[in-house]
Amino acid sequence: MLLDRWCAAQTNLHTWSADLIQTRSLKALTQPLVSTGRVWILMPDRFRWELGQPPQTIALRQPDQLLLVYPRLKRIEKYPLHPSSTGPWKDALALLEASLPRSRADLNSRFRVLSAAPLDGVVQVVLQPKSAAPASL
Repeated sequence: MLLDRWCAAQTNLHTWSADLIQTRSLKALTQPLVSTGRVWILMPDRFRWELGQPPQTIALRQPDQLLLVYPRLKRIEKYPLHPSSTGPWKDALALLEASLPRSRADLNSRFRVLSAAPLDGVVQVVLQPKSAAPASL
């Protein structure tokens, strides 16, 4: 299966980076909020996520905390990350960690695979966290 081959190909990868489009749908807005950015991943527990050009929001994941940096506001928010914590932040971080699953069992233990289909020369995979927490931040 396609996802099995993808998971097998990930075992030797330790870093990756990509351009991204973040789309957030909020009940209070008629149109979704769309932002472009870039993400850098260093497995197993570090990433940098930037939105906007120049960056308006930067998220830095370190082994024991998440930092949200707002350069224009000259503000930083710190969120401790404990292995036993649950909720939307944990689910959001799990999505990034799923980017390089070590096995299909690892992927399936944290997510439901809603779909995996070729789309414009790439494969689009839609995942849903298995956690009962809401998926919105």
